Amino acid sequence: MKNARILPVLCCFALMLCSCVDTPRYTPAYELDGKLIINEIVPGTGESGSSWVEIVNISSSDTKIAGLKLLVTDDYYYRFVLYEAPDAVLAAGERLIVSTADGTLQAALKAGKLEEVALAAGNDSIVALVDVKAMSASLGVPASGGSWSRIPDLTGDFIVTETATPDAVNYKFVPHKIDGMKLNEMSLSGNWVELVNSSSGQLEIDEMTLYKTTSAGQRQKIYQCDLPALKGAGRIVVTADLSDMKRLELVSNEGKTVDAFSLDSLAQAGTPSAEGSFSRLPD
Repeated sequence: MKNARILPVLCCFALMLCSCVDTPRYTPAYELDGKLIINEIVPGTGESGSSWVEIVNISSSDTKIAGLKLLVTDDYYYRFVLYEAPDAVLAAGERLIVSTADGTLQAALKAGKLEEVALAAGNDSIVALVDVKAMSASLGVPASGGSWSRIPDLTGDFIVTETATPDAVNYKFVPHKIDGMKLNEMSLSGNWVELVNSSSGQLEIDEMTLYKTTSAGQRQKIYQCDLPALKGAGRIVVTADLSDMKRLELVSNEGKTVDAFSLDSLAQAGTPSAEGSFSRLPD
């Protein structure tokens, strides 16, 4: 009878012990591996420059990210945690921006002082990593307003872009390098511009754009190219509204200015007649 009374007490004590055992307060690495990526990085510029990192759930299911860490590391000597996720869920396809602007990122990511940026589970197991040092050496560092972005979005390699896209799809097209394109001639009275491929090879020029800056300082898009490509030494003449134009820019599909005219500097050579134009000489 005595033993019968002791048995329930022991059972209750065992249950209490079980309830006091800590369960992990973080999502384990095996539940994060292959689901999360670092998709875009904006390093800080200058002493007070802000920065941010875009993390994306690329899986088809919602994922708990409790305890997820964003850290900088050299993978050998140090790991400095800049962000730790609360007990939250990142929906399938959802983008998470961790930024110094809202305080979620504890310190700006200074290019030249980083080796790696990584995502880790709560037990510090790495689930995603970007070698920033190697990327800086091979691609260069984004200018203010730009980023390191995966192109195509989510699946591609990182490139340097001039326009960051927080919480949005990185460019839906592959950026075209069109440094060989030149503004060769323009007529203010005729509202046309001649564009020339000064290189010997074909350049992909779709989404190439002309912008003008007005005397009031407004930057306006006045032409966007829908031609797929232009052969080496090829020329096209496009119609564009050049009224009240102070500056003309030729911009690639990734937002990079590849050539520009300033009307103030051109005007030093004189003003063309109604039938004349501003032209490059030699051609």
